[in-house]
Amino acid sequence: MKPEALNTPSWDAANNLEEGSRQHSEDNEQSCPPTDGVAPKPGKPFLIPDLEFFCTPDREFYICFDRDSKPETVNRVRTAIYKTARLLIKSGCQVKIIDLPAGGEKGVDDFIAARGKEAFDALYNAAQPLSKWQVKLYTLLTYPPSVKMSQRFIGKLSVPDHAKLIVIKAAKGTGKTE
Repeated sequence: MKPEALNTPSWDAANNLEEGSRQHSEDNEQSCPPTDGVAPKPGKPFLIPDLEFFCTPDREFYICFDRDSKPETVNRVRTAIYKTARLLIKSGCQVKIIDLPAGGEKGVDDFIAARGKEAFDALYNAAQPLSKWQVKLYTLLTYPPSVKMSQRFIGKLSVPDHAKLIVIKAAKGTGKTE
């Protein structure tokens, strides 16, 4: 495949990946080629040819997908990030994940428009390797908390009558077992 055939600014452009091609025009200035990541055919997953072309040993990729609020969508996005990253690593590349923070901005283009290039550069510099990103996912709550407290000790909790499951997440020594 010739570099001219690819929809990227240059064959040696930075390898920053974002979800889909709709946002490509905004992020083209940020050197982010669009990708849908893994080819959608049944069977063994493989990288799409436009992405596979860039897979050379020790090449560094940054992956940044949209931030969604629906739990099912979040799981699908995380799975796509993981699958794409694993295939890139298998090809000998190094991969880092950029996590967009929770907020009103869904994609990279919205984030840059609302918070500026410097804010995105900070996220870019804080990107984590796949292994650290996976560990971070285990520490996250999968559902938004219904009660948030900002106090040293938990104290007395008022539990709703209709509650079927109560999960308490707090630091050591805050009175969870009392």
